[in-house]
Amino acid sequence: MPLSEAKARTPLHERVITIGAFLRDDDLIDIEATLVDTKPVEFELGVDRPHVAPGEAIHRISVRLSVDENARIRETEVAMDATPYHCCKEVESSFALNGIQLGAGLMKAVRERIGTAGNCWHASQLLPQMATVLVQANYLAMRARIDRLPPKERPAPKMLNTCVGWQDHRLHVQQDFPNFYREKNPPVDRSDNRYMDPEDDMPP
Repeated sequence: MPLSEAKARTPLHERVITIGAFLRDDDLIDIEATLVDTKPVEFELGVDRPHVAPGEAIHRISVRLSVDENARIRETEVAMDATPYHCCKEVESSFALNGIQLGAGLMKAVRERIGTAGNCWHASQLLPQMATVLVQANYLAMRARIDRLPPKERPAPKMLNTCVGWQDHRLHVQQDFPNFYREKNPPVDRSDNRYMDPEDDMPP
């Protein structure tokens, strides 16, 4: 069911994130994300942008990662089309992620590669969501590989006990992964084997 009807309120800010996955002719997969921030009122950002009109993009940041069959980043492209400060565009040339795997340990590898001072919060915080979109993009192919195996030979799904939908007592786990099905009990904590890293730091 949808959210309940909201109480009387005034809009303050809107952030829209879109992410798509595309199979290239050379068999690489492009994961492409765009983040757009807007406000419904006119305001000033400072010397670089003294006037921002209502609905004008404060941030319009796009990231394209091209990954191989092992989820390793082969090409990285960033476009800082709208930013609060002119210097933000420096990230277009410094956001070099080639060779990093788009999966577990991603954000730690990014921090080690490009640090924080020369980074962009908004671009880097798109990355975990892009990684989960890659999982979704590969889901049908992954399911096809699993379905060709006898049920008792199917490996444990990486998502097992990482969210409410993949608790090990769910019926779909019993059907598709019978070796890993358990009667309903407190779920096993799989935080030591997660397929994505949670991030405690939140961007401004």
